[in-house]
Amino acid sequence: MRLFVFSACVLGLTSAFASGCSAVIDPDTNRLNDDTGVARDASVVPGNDGGGLVDAWIAPGTDGGAPSDAWTAPGVDAWVPPNDAWVPPLRDTGPVCVPGVECAGWSSTLGAAPRDAAGATPALALMNCVIQIHRSDCCGARDALGINHGARATLCAAETSCDAMYPPATCSDDNITTDTGETTRNANNVRLRVVNPRPCPGSIAGTCYTCETFVCTSDPCRSAPGIAGGCGG
Repeated sequence: MRLFVFSACVLGLTSAFASGCSAVIDPDTNRLNDDTGVARDASVVPGNDGGGLVDAWIAPGTDGGAPSDAWTAPGVDAWVPPNDAWVPPLRDTGPVCVPGVECAGWSSTLGAAPRDAAGATPALALMNCVIQIHRSDCCGARDALGINHGARATLCAAETSCDAMYPPATCSDDNITTDTGETTRNANNVRLRVVNPRPCPGSIAGTCYTCETFVCTSDPCRSAPGIAGGCGG
């Protein structure tokens, strides 16, 4: 039967009969396979001849389809790593060492302490003066202060409290600043003298002087009292 229909198509019989040729099923391919290609082209066959299903299909990760392009991959383009927002606990929960910042309360305690000494002569007045060492910040900078020896007990207690207020050091400073504003890293160069003689107030006999520390860098001042050690040496 198949051979008869094929021969009729070749001989160009009636259009009605010839149209029947386009309805022939090719048993080898099992698909519509006429000589004009109309049925084949109109068929939507994935992966075959450009049918609509293939062209319109959005393949994830292949041709720019939305499912691939719109996906935000964790750790690639939109994800914020947890460590971006992490702040070290030390900086959040504890005090931070700041160079040059003095403990609270020291300046008022020092302001109330006597820093004068009386004596008939400068040498005698100097015997009533001592050097108070004060840690002025968390980095270790120090002040060498001339005070009356009677203020040692009060200032030494205040110094102990002050030192406990400082946070752990993240810096280092070994400078010593004297009453004159001079600085040195050598404690042996810090010396003590009396200056500014004036009458003592009230019933205090003799002349009053101010106890003052300075930096000594020459032999003539080496005989002046220095830091004796301890809190108020």
